[in-house]
Amino acid sequence: TAGVEDIEGGISETLGPGMDGLLGGSFLNEFVYQIDGSGGRLTLTPNREGKELYDGRDRAWWEMKYGHYVQAIRHYRALKGKMERGVSPAADNDLRATVGMTPADMGKIVAYYEDLLTWLERRAALAGTPKGWRKYP
Repeated sequence: TAGVEDIEGGISETLGPGMDGLLGGSFLNEFVYQIDGSGGRLTLTPNREGKELYDGRDRAWWEMKYGHYVQAIRHYRALKGKMERGVSPAADNDLRATVGMTPADMGKIVAYYEDLLTWLERRAALAGTPKGWRKYP
């Protein structure tokens, strides 16, 4: 049995037949894992052992989380700006995936990631995570 606390996840009612759940990167990245497809077995080994940890996470984890949130904020702000300037989705590859969305929708997504970044910053401060690990790429 393996467990991880404080990871991001989603819930879907539309998993395929015979599927009880889906393990994603936010869970699997906490482990070194080996998949034996023919034997139907997944072996998980914690990957943080022997490393300097804050709140149970190493430097790579903190930098990855900060990087992910900051990149998402920048990406969705840029999309929102393009929408506000009237750039056509037909003329912009990034906007094609946003058909039917409005600048207000993009603003909500930006706010969501800003909230996640604020939560992460609070968590890092409480854990005493070194400021050098809190990267803003």
